[in-house]
Amino acid sequence: MNTKIIAHRGWSKGPDENTISAFKKAVASNMHGVEFDVRWSADNDKVIVSHDFTADDLTLTLKEALVYLEDKNLHIFIELKEYSDRLFDEILKLVESYGLKEKTVLFGFWKVASKFPFADRRGFKLGVISYPWNIRKDILRFDPDFVMMGYTSFLSKVAFRLYWRFFSLSSVFRKYPNKNFIIGVVRSEKEKEWISREEGLYALTADNPL
Repeated sequence: MNTKIIAHRGWSKGPDENTISAFKKAVASNMHGVEFDVRWSADNDKVIVSHDFTADDLTLTLKEALVYLEDKNLHIFIELKEYSDRLFDEILKLVESYGLKEKTVLFGFWKVASKFPFADRRGFKLGVISYPWNIRKDILRFDPDFVMMGYTSFLSKVAFRLYWRFFSLSSVFRKYPNKNFIIGVVRSEKEKEWISREEGLYALTADNPL
């Protein structure tokens, strides 16, 4: 299975992140999918596509994002930056209303994902952001459909490589064949080539262009 390349924050971290413009670049570059962040707007009135709290009135809404993505052949990875039952229900309602349920994965870091209704997924695919040394614990705790391994800061990358030197991630993937593993975020072609060699990896998220 070829490793899928998912555009991080729609295309890449920066001024253009989490925008329709970013999604258009991902489509034009034949990415397999897009990853983006969602949270409540400041007035808790609508779900917005934003990594930070510093959103303004021009910030893309989830509804606007899904309208654009509705007819695109893309996998959609939505990271919840916060959790409430109301937010989760609103996201599910919007995703389903645009016929994107099968293409979408909802995920979050441990503190957010720990509140996900894993026992009642309503047919949605859910994931957790983990690290190689926590994979087994998180799989046993949550039974997620997807496991995204954080590969972001300098220290996490060093730790990642040290772990990989002594343990085979491919063997971990084989141990849990019903789970889909993703690595994010890759920021160079060299990293992409090195990581993509891991047999059984479902996808990686990448800042583009690499």
